[in-house]
Amino acid sequence: MSGHRAKSGGASIVKVYVCGGVVCAALTAGAYLFGVRPAVTRYDEHVARQLELKAARQKAANLLGVRNNTQSQLNAVDESLKNLTLHLEPASTVNQRLSKLTDLATRDCQLVIDEMRTMPPAEGPDYQTVPILIAGSGTYPNCARLLHRLRRAFPDTAVKSFETTNNSASPDNPTATFQVELVWHAAKG
Repeated sequence: MSGHRAKSGGASIVKVYVCGGVVCAALTAGAYLFGVRPAVTRYDEHVARQLELKAARQKAANLLGVRNNTQSQLNAVDESLKNLTLHLEPASTVNQRLSKLTDLATRDCQLVIDEMRTMPPAEGPDYQTVPILIAGSGTYPNCARLLHRLRRAFPDTAVKSFETTNNSASPDNPTATFQVELVWHAAKG
C-alpha cells in the first residue's frame, strides 16, 4: 500500500502545482485585463491626445500668423484710406457735375457735345453709382485729352466705355464722333 500512497502523494503534489499554475494564470490574466490593459489603453489615449494637442497648437500658431498678417494688411488699408483725399460729392449735385463735365469737354478739350444725360443711380452699401452718357464730336487728340483730363479732374468717376468713329472725308482735318459712358461714384444723400 505504500506504493499506492506514493503514487497518490505524487498526484496530489501535481494537483497542487496544477492548481497553483491555474491560479497564477488566472491572476496574471486578471492583472492583465484589469490592470495592464486599461493602463496601456489610457497610455495610448494619452499619446493620441498629446498628438492632437500638438497639432492644435501648431494650427493655432499658423492661424495666429495669418491673423497677424491680415491685421497688418487691414491696418495698412485703413491708413491709406485715412490719407485718401477723395471725398465723394452727394448724388443730389448731379446738375453741377454735368455742368463741370460740359466745361471740361467744350472749353478745355474743344469738343462739341451732342448729348449728355444721366441714368438712375444704383444704390451701393456705402455710395451710389450714377451712370452718365456723353456723346459728341471732335478731333482724335481732343477726344484723348478728354479721357486724360477726366481722370485727373474727376477721380471719383470711372470710364465704363469709350467709342469713337472716324467721320471725316479729309485726312487733313480728322474728326470723330465719340460716345463715353461714365460711372460717377457719389455719396448717398
